[in-house]
Amino acid sequence: MSYAFGPHMPTVALGIYFGADNRIVRCPADKIPKSSGSPPAWLVADWILADSRGEPLSAYAQSFVTHRECWNGACVWLYDYLHQ
Repeated sequence: MSYAFGPHMPTVALGIYFGADNRIVRCPADKIPKSSGSPPAWLVADWILADSRGEPLSAYAQSFVTHRECWNGACVWLYDYLHQ
């Protein structure tokens, strides 16, 4: 899907075609700002759920799952609920 286009994508002169939504993105990937902040709480919650199911996580995701001090209250509740 074209919404997945971002700074991680290669720059292609003719653009990148996304068949699922029939769009061509011609914007240079390096013109899209790259976020370097913390991931949103919903993503951390997804990682907590995946970890509780025993799914493999990237080292980046694992670093947020193991550092509870970075979580908001909802992520703390989710973890506690899964481990009661």
